[in-house]
Amino acid sequence: MSGLIIEGVCATGKSTIFNNLIDSNLYRLKKSKIQLNEHLTERIIENINPTLDQRINLLEKYVDMFEEVSSHFYNSRFRDTKSKEIIPCYLVERFHFTHAIEEKSFDSFKNIDDRLKKLNFKVIVLSMEKDCIKDRLEDTFKRRNKMWYNYVMSFGGIEGASKRYFNMQERLLEYIDKSSLPVKIVNTTDMKWDKYINEIEEFWDI
Repeated sequence: MSGLIIEGVCATGKSTIFNNLIDSNLYRLKKSKIQLNEHLTERIIENINPTLDQRINLLEKYVDMFEEVSSHFYNSRFRDTKSKEIIPCYLVERFHFTHAIEEKSFDSFKNIDDRLKKLNFKVIVLSMEKDCIKDRLEDTFKRRNKMWYNYVMSFGGIEGASKRYFNMQERLLEYIDKSSLPVKIVNTTDMKWDKYINEIEEFWDI
């Protein structure tokens, strides 16, 4: 059993990494896999201004699912298999760190973190240098709709949004020190995606 969570603020390349991992040879060879992108792990509730309890409830239901699959597998005749292709794996874009950043507290998500540890989850944290955040945000405007543009600009224009996402990234880097999960930080400033994928696959070891 092996899981990987991809975290990072907007424009760090989470979706790019997520999609490249799905297309990688190692991942395609896996017989049983569950993948959840940010639409299900965070964005599904973003428009209702979720409470802390709603955030926790959303995440716990997914962890329940991971635990049930793990229980089925390790209580089956395949539990001692040496074949990595057979062992289930999970790939998740955004999870409890994202919600902790929104709540400005990691403590409420520590139980979820501990449960993920027992399921052999690891975390990739994508980061970028402060001076490239503005350009990366502006680049997203070419690929996303007007609603996204209005949302970003609502934080005091592009300068205000850049400061906001830098502060969120600093909070994320603070919270990973409180996690019990193995964490690898990947700085994506140079956008060398093939290099990052190789590093992540080696870290994940599926």
